Amino acid sequence: MSVSRRVIHHGLYFAVLGPLIGVLFLVLYIFFAKEPLVLLVIIQVLPLFLLLSITTGAIPALLTGVMVACLPEKIGSQKNYRCLAGGIGGVVITEIYCAVIVHIKGMASSELFENILSGDSLVVRIIPALLAGVVMSRIITRLPGLDNSCWKTDSLS
Repeated sequence: MSVSRRVIHHGLYFAVLGPLIGVLFLVLYIFFAKEPLVLLVIIQVLPLFLLLSITTGAIPALLTGVMVACLPEKIGSQKNYRCLAGGIGGVVITEIYCAVIVHIKGMASSELFENILSGDSLVVRIIPALLAGVVMSRIITRLPGLDNSCWKTDSLS
């Protein structure tokens, strides 16, 4: 499998599924760490919550997918190292992305967007990014689109 095809495959899957996995873990975190009544409020605004998570998480997830696709064969061929690199990369890329957006005042004009990107909600960004990076790095070789005949030569199988 060519590197460009692997980059496109991983990047798109990470961008589509990564924010959704992050939302799932964030909802579970809110349910178990906070009062369960807060979950009722989130369920009422779930479409807005999903849209906000996709708009803030798709680009970092895409970049994390590209990073995982470009891992050297020594790291990418071992699932544990790939998951570790995906999780750390997800957190670092998300934090850099959020720092850039906060400094661009035009994109962070709404109060809700600024609250999510502020330092007070660090856990709201780090936990979903870490878990989505780890989960996506673990399941990426099982998702359709990779050429099965190339899995033995693919550094990510």
